Amino acid sequence: MIQGWLCILLHTKLQVIENKRKKVDMAPTTQAHFRLRNTTMDKLRLALDASAHRSMAALADDILDQALDKMLAEKPAFDAAGALRGIKRDG
Repeated sequence: MIQGWLCILLHTKLQVIENKRKKVDMAPTTQAHFRLRNTTMDKLRLALDASAHRSMAALADDILDQALDKMLAEKPAFDAAGALRGIKRDG
């Protein structure tokens, strides 16, 4: 059992060293702060439990990216203010 953990530890350390050597970078990101409704947060928590994402931020990023791609494909000159008109908000 100790040998198994040692192998995992060594493999992990070697991966970190290899990634630093190759200068593997994460996707470029920008920090953002959003105020979300409680119902939206509840839905994100439920979706996170069922997803392979390790963080709610990564899940929300993927959801936003896919939804925005779809919206822009349907209406290239996307008018955000127009899209929000008529939507009843809960707070």
